[in-house]
Amino acid sequence: ISEDVIVEIVDTETGRQLETGATGEIVATNFSKVFPMIRFATGDLSYLIEETCPCGRTSMRLGRILGRTDQVTKVWGIFIHPWQVDDVMTKFPEVANYQIVVTRKEYRDQMIMYIELKETIADQTSLKRKVEREIEEVLKVKGQVEFVQRGGIPDRAKKIDDRRIWVPRLMGTIADSLHDDKGLIWPRSVAPFDRGAGRRQLRWCVGCR
Repeated sequence: ISEDVIVEIVDTETGRQLETGATGEIVATNFSKVFPMIRFATGDLSYLIEETCPCGRTSMRLGRILGRTDQVTKVWGIFIHPWQVDDVMTKFPEVANYQIVVTRKEYRDQMIMYIELKETIADQTSLKRKVEREIEEVLKVKGQVEFVQRGGIPDRAKKIDDRRIWVPRLMGTIADSLHDDKGLIWPRSVAPFDRGAGRRQLRWCVGCR
């Protein structure tokens, strides 16, 4: 890292600086007279390295880019990164393609890993259990594994596909609500907006109601 640039690694939710070695968003500051930047959020995920570079330089180094902040998904309060999914699946050479799909059922997050195999194997049950154990160990979240036919995962599909539906809710009093056939909560009638609270609109997960 150049000495005339200040680089921070921050928590993607709070913006607070993280300790050296922790993964977070790269935020850069420089005081260039031509193009100054003050805490510019790059959207890239990486980490800082303290060890001296093999070339002999002793300044802080930036690790490899691990992904983008818009690819991060939160499941059961835990952030899941695409690079973590890659780390899991590189341990299984039988796998040709994979995708994680996150949904909600009865107000609870569900995570399923869909896997395409390079070729049919006799003992899929054993492989399924091994992958599920590795998911829990690396991602710190339990997930199910389901095998699909080759081509079942679309080309250029998101590595983590978040299909949860988030219901917007205005600040104010909800007189009552109803459940639709998908189990979502929708306001039937809303009292006049509380202007004293400001014109903010909050996005609530249906499970946080």
